[in-house]
Amino acid sequence: MLIDKKLLDEVSSIASTNERLRKNFNLHDSLDAPSQRLLNALEPGTIIPIHRHENTSETYVILRGKIRLTLYNDSGIETESHVLCTENGNYGFNILRGQWHSLEVLEHGSVIFEVKDGPYTPLSADNVLSSFETKKHIIHLCLAHMSGDEQKYIQQAFSDNWVAPLGPNVDLFESMLETWYGNNTHIAALASGTSAVHLGLLQLGVQPGDEVICQSFTFCASANPITYCGAKPIFVDSEPETWNMSPELLEEAIKDRIEKTGRKPKAIIPVHLYGMPAKMDEIQSVAQKYDIAIMEDAAEAQGSQYKGKLCGTFGEFGAMSFNGNKMISTSGGGALICKSAEAKAKTIFYATQAREPHAYYEHKEIGYNYRLSNICAGVGCGQMSVLDAHIAHHRHVHNMYVDLLADVNGIKVHSNPNDKYNSNYWLTTILVDSAKFGIDSSDLNLKLNSLGIESRPLWKPMHLQPIYKNAPAYVNGVSENLFKQGLCLPSGPCVTDNDVKYIVRIIKESIIR
Repeated sequence: MLIDKKLLDEVSSIASTNERLRKNFNLHDSLDAPSQRLLNALEPGTIIPIHRHENTSETYVILRGKIRLTLYNDSGIETESHVLCTENGNYGFNILRGQWHSLEVLEHGSVIFEVKDGPYTPLSADNVLSSFETKKHIIHLCLAHMSGDEQKYIQQAFSDNWVAPLGPNVDLFESMLETWYGNNTHIAALASGTSAVHLGLLQLGVQPGDEVICQSFTFCASANPITYCGAKPIFVDSEPETWNMSPELLEEAIKDRIEKTGRKPKAIIPVHLYGMPAKMDEIQSVAQKYDIAIMEDAAEAQGSQYKGKLCGTFGEFGAMSFNGNKMISTSGGGALICKSAEAKAKTIFYATQAREPHAYYEHKEIGYNYRLSNICAGVGCGQMSVLDAHIAHHRHVHNMYVDLLADVNGIKVHSNPNDKYNSNYWLTTILVDSAKFGIDSSDLNLKLNSLGIESRPLWKPMHLQPIYKNAPAYVNGVSENLFKQGLCLPSGPCVTDNDVKYIVRIIKESIIR
């Protein structure tokens, strides 16, 4: 894909002055002669289907709007996909001779100027389902979406030579997060959500030989930091409403550990899985009864609320993640929400190798290289401008799934149990009842992925993981059943309404009656 700025100027001039080129064209015409056409005021979803030119290259210029260009190999399999827009002026590109390609309009009122020579050859490969109309592009589970503001912070960091794991962007990102969370929160930006859990546990005094209770139905990053501390994880199963830690099993586990070891667990790690808030009233009540601190894992729950309070602010510490697939991304990164300025300072101390405040390097404690870089923090600063929009979009996508799947017997969309819960729906998740639907979640997952729809099984519970096979676990079968029946569906900020409709159509076509 080549950009020719001289060609841009020439074609833009032609398109703006030649009245004949301003009329609309039938996008599905086969044109056998050299031609020029202006594809004007196109609606989102408009398709220029898969085709190529055998003898010459083809030129497109985007005069206004946004499109998705997709390239294919000779078997009709997608090889590249690019979203192109005119934020920085007209955008022109050449498609090489013989290259199969298609275009999809993504923004209302898009205008594309097209120049081609030689015969137009539509793709007729048998293994491409209904050409571009069925398999348009890969629909990712949760792809990062940039606001456009990130570049200015990154460029400033390069201009000022602030590329270390500290700097103005780090300070600004923390300040932005503290303002967004409010309620006098103190936030330290770190290298990952995992490092946030680790440093939270350290400050809660977790030491070798201690026991820490952790939700079993979660990603391994919730549990692994327990072992970093030399402590022992104790896994607790879920309740069926939120899929998060069961308060009843939590208390049972605490009582049993005290009876067996003579000591109570040092900390409790509840997780707001897939953005759904845990039953924090009940969990906090148990924790307070036994005077055990909470290290809250809110990595998937930025923006989620329980009874109007933001997840991540209930425990003594709260962990956030800014991985590439989270609500906002810093490429890789995380943060620890603290209750005090002193706790934030201690977090930063541990995250910068526990260096004592001397002119020379002195260390009295073991520290870690966990601080977020100034470059990644710049990405985070730019992402803050779209955080609220991302949360709203995830909720919108979830609501579409709920509405469109309401009449499908055997599919249940995981939703807020009642008005105390306000999930961000980081990922929309479903349960598949194979007896009613006709196929199980594994078969549906294979079907979706074969058609370019990225789906994924729910987390495998920690008490079933080989690495934790000897860890004590208090289970009730809930998480094992969820793992067998559940799927995550595409939910990110790049997932469109048409994507959701297409996904639901494929799900409905998969029903075996």
